[in-house]
Parts: sequence; structure tokens; C-alpha cells
Amino acid sequence: METGTWMAIGFTVLGAVLCATGIEQLWQVRDRRRHWKRYQGEVFDYVWESGSTNSSIQHWILRWVDEQGVPRTAKNPTGSSGGTLRSFPFPVEILVDPEDPQRAQVARGGNSGVAAGIAALAVGPVFIGVGVLLGVAGS
Repeated sequence: METGTWMAIGFTVLGAVLCATGIEQLWQVRDRRRHWKRYQGEVFDYVWESGSTNSSIQHWILRWVDEQGVPRTAKNPTGSSGGTLRSFPFPVEILVDPEDPQRAQVARGGNSGVAAGIAALAVGPVFIGVGVLLGVAGS
């Protein structure tokens, strides 16, 4: 196969993977909102973790009190590379997995997982389109 054909296949496959990833992310957000317990809590700290290609991701540390009065903390699984300009602590609604209280995530906003899902779902069709155009131009 020619280089152009491989590029067309590569762009199309990458676009399909991005679309599938976006759909899966949004599906997980929907599932958490339906089945996990909601608590009022706060973001009181953060940690930086190494991302890919020399970048760092800021993950918020969440704190809430469960229905038994037990104070709990967890690291939000999604983060952002730019961090936040807000002063700590600040209030948030938190979704907590009833089967594993160490799994928690903010319910809304950019760190809820919605932004990542929408971004992947928006970029995926662009890659598919480029792949199709490369395939048509190469044939």
C-alpha cells in the first residue's frame, strides 16, 4: 500500500477511536449521575501528576462527610493541565460510588469528565473526515 493509503487508514481509525472514547466517557458520566450517591463537599487541595509528553495534570482532592458522619477524601480521577485559579477550599457537588467510597468525582464542570468526552467526540469526526478525504484523493 502507498503512504497516502496508510495515512487515510490511520486518520480514519484514530477518528473512530476518539469517537468511541468520547461516547464511552459520556456514558460513564451518565451512569455515575444515575447510580452514585450525591454529597455536598469541597475541593480542599490538589496534586500534580505527570501526564504524557512532559505535561502535568492537576487532580483535585475532594472532601465530604458520608451519611454515617464519616469524613472522607478522594482524588478526582479527571484533572486539567492548566490547574485552577479558584481559591481552596471551594464547594462542589460530589458523586461517590456506593460500592467503593474511595471512588468519587465532581458532579459538574470541566473536571466531571464531560468536557473530555465532548472534546473527543468533537475531534473524532474531523479525523475521520480527513481520513476519508485522503483516501478519496489518493484513489
